[in-house]
Amino acid sequence: MKKLLSIIALFAISSSAMAGFNSNEQNQTSGGFVAQPEKITVAQALKAKDDTYVTLDGVIIKQLKDDDYLFQDDTGSIKVEIDDDVWQGQNIGPHDKIRITGELDNDWNEKANIDVQRLQRIK
Repeated sequence: MKKLLSIIALFAISSSAMAGFNSNEQNQTSGGFVAQPEKITVAQALKAKDDTYVTLDGVIIKQLKDDDYLFQDDTGSIKVEIDDDVWQGQNIGPHDKIRITGELDNDWNEKANIDVQRLQRIK
């Protein structure tokens, strides 16, 4: 009888402990409106405020190092940082027109660059 009561008590304690557990999946909210940044040119990006979210169309003309590339449109060029996960398996060459969206780093002590968060080939 004592064993049965012990098992029931243990089960009751562990059940209440599990009731307080919240996984990330349970806390996720449903979707909502997400505005896309207005498309601008490289010339406009070079003059924009730091931490501005931007979208640009153009081409990558060369790789500078690791994740750094030189992006160009009809108005100029700017350094962009593209992490491996942003490529999503796409192979992009210098003749492929792309659209990039990311955060502009335009600190007073460095040349402006864009931390790319989304990249897609456009036709």
